[in-house]
Amino acid sequence: MPVPRTAQPDHARATMVSTEIPPVPLTIEGYSVLHQMMRFRWSAWRLLRPAQKAKIVHEASALLARMEQNPSGQSGLFSLIGHKGDLMFVHFRQSFEELNQAELQMARLRLSDYLEPTTSYLSVIELGLYESTIKVYNELAEQGTFFVAYPEQPSSANPRKCWNWFTRENQQRDQGEPSIVAGITREIMHDYAIDRERVYVAGMSAGGAAAAVLGATYPDLYAAVGVHSGVALGLAHDVPSAFAAMKTGRLQKRANQVSNDRSSAPIPTIVFHGDRDSKVNKRNAERFADDLTAPAFTERTEAPQSSGGRSFTKTIYTDAAGRDVLERWSVHGAGHAWSGGSAAGSHTDARGPDASLEMARFFLSHRLT
Repeated sequence: MPVPRTAQPDHARATMVSTEIPPVPLTIEGYSVLHQMMRFRWSAWRLLRPAQKAKIVHEASALLARMEQNPSGQSGLFSLIGHKGDLMFVHFRQSFEELNQAELQMARLRLSDYLEPTTSYLSVIELGLYESTIKVYNELAEQGTFFVAYPEQPSSANPRKCWNWFTRENQQRDQGEPSIVAGITREIMHDYAIDRERVYVAGMSAGGAAAAVLGATYPDLYAAVGVHSGVALGLAHDVPSAFAAMKTGRLQKRANQVSNDRSSAPIPTIVFHGDRDSKVNKRNAERFADDLTAPAFTERTEAPQSSGGRSFTKTIYTDAAGRDVLERWSVHGAGHAWSGGSAAGSHTDARGPDASLEMARFFLSHRLT
């Protein structure tokens, strides 16, 4: 989380720039996902008595219900239309061994006698934990503009050390991960001479989604939020819905509404997203503007080109007081990468506009009132 500096003791600056960048860029894999597509053997199913059908369905439903409560992953059942089959089972797990166990459990069901596999495939969700973000904000810190802190997720909370932004308990004030990061922020504010009206939070991918949660749950602490290639709050409440939000970016009913200590005014937010992002659908960037409708908010669009070569579209939403409450940057041709980042880093796009500097500019134009 970047925080503007005031007068800092010498040892504070040393702390500020102490994070080291590994010689090899670090990438983190998230949940493994097994998709099983099945065709129903209707001719055999119709020969069963109603009591037999009910018993088979009850057994399968009970197993799926237990899988939904699995702390290390979940499973879901979906109906299909088309030549690939009638049903699809999707299993989210943290390891291939757990996926194999889920597959075996399904195979032992009596329902499996009436299902014919048509196809299956394995995918891996990539979660954000990108060292390039550390590098660019260290550069800003070294210029003396910001005091920067990097909260870390322990493996005891997530085996991949990524933020669990998609669970209900981690989307609430004074609960879970939001309370931990807010506590770290307050501790730094207590230990160093930091302007309390100018504290901000930013992140990419899973970190971007977590930043959006923090902005919504602690609007009395953070004056603005930066989200790069992330997901808006409330579009997911578990692993399956997180995957659906990342994949489609389609507007869904918000999973929860967050109450806070300030008015209902939106927290100022700057969003970057590549329009060729295959990890997190570009529609997710649009979700941040869902509540910014006319006549309370006006919208204007700019479409210049960055010095790096990529064109982009910047949409700015302004409230009735003339305050820019949302900047949405769509970087054309960019994938799941930090725009304007170093070419030597992982998940960076040096040709895009400089997201780090633009976020810093946006942050410095907002303060708590």
